[in-house]
Amino acid sequence: MVHLGIGTFAHSFSEVDNVINLNFYILSHVIMVLLIGVLFREKEDAISHLKSMAHYDYLTGLPNRHLLREKIHHTVYLAHETHCENAICFIDLDGFKAINDTYGHHAGDQLLKEVVYKLRTFTYGDDELLRLGGDEFLIIFNQVGNIDAFKGKLDAILDAVSSIERVDSYKINISLSMGISWCPRHGTDVKPLMEAADNAMYEAKRRGKNQYVFADELIDEYTEKASA
Repeated sequence: MVHLGIGTFAHSFSEVDNVINLNFYILSHVIMVLLIGVLFREKEDAISHLKSMAHYDYLTGLPNRHLLREKIHHTVYLAHETHCENAICFIDLDGFKAINDTYGHHAGDQLLKEVVYKLRTFTYGDDELLRLGGDEFLIIFNQVGNIDAFKGKLDAILDAVSSIERVDSYKINISLSMGISWCPRHGTDVKPLMEAADNAMYEAKRRGKNQYVFADELIDEYTEKASA
């Protein structure tokens, strides 16, 4: 029979303890790395979610005013690269406030969603649709070709929105007014392009609503008055 001394057992237990401690050390570091990875991904997801909330409209999912400069700069770039003119269409709904005040915010929200559904059907490829706030929208039509075909599209947009006759169970009358500026003809930055489109939109309102006005028309009228 082999007799093992106490020292032998102590040495064996010491080795076992070392192995256990090493495994615990490795395991704890693996867990720490995994936790850091989870927290990092959660942080990245949270940051991504916050950016999305900041740059996209909560109701319609459209890019909002915070992305306007980026979208305008992109259309300026495309105009330069393709040597085509791009249309900046500023849209304001006619009669939305009355509907919202009369039938409530839920009806107003449903109407905005329906309008966006209609507007989306007219955007393709590099075109952009934004909600600037309230009942104001912007469509950027990139690489506009034949002007007569483009006017036909604008007429179709007017018809599509004015064809909305009900929201929830309420009968409504809704239309829109549009002002259109051209990039790069009227500018290559946000301010001149938006000012030209905004002025044209208000002229459409002044002329009776449910129509579009090109910024060129205002410039031509101003030139005629100045030379008279």
